[in-house]
Amino acid sequence: MKAPVQIETARLTLRQPGADHALAIFERYASVRDVTRFPGRPRHRTVEDTPAFLQFSAEEWERWPAGPYLVCSRGDGP
Repeated sequence: MKAPVQIETARLTLRQPGADHALAIFERYASVRDVTRFPGRPRHRTVEDTPAFLQFSAEEWERWPAGPYLVCSRGDGP
């Protein structure tokens, strides 16, 4: 059984990352030193580094019942 690609709560939307999210991923957390200090993925130096994460995410969604989710405030969008 596969997890849904999008889950909504009263305050949050969780969604499967897609290519259209690359800039938001880069700007909001993947390029921020304090955010990426401890996770197992390296900090993105440019937005051109982000497609590698998106490829990893897509492969995880294919391989497992779920993969990485983007967590967004419902008022903020992707």
